[in-house]
Amino acid sequence: MANADLDKQPDSVSSVLKVFGILQALGEEREIVITDLSQRFMMSKSTFYLFLQSMK
Repeated sequence: MANADLDKQPDSVSSVLKVFGILQALGEEREIVITDLSQRFMMSKSTFYLFLQSMK
């Protein structure tokens, strides 16, 4: 999913789509590191980590 598509969505929808994208990526690649995932989703590592923490 392109980041430009997410920018057109309301914030809550955009966040939900990011969370589902993260879950899908984690399901596909069990041994992936946060740096790779944050780059894939065009987020800083700290923002990506906050997303992961909110998903607990």
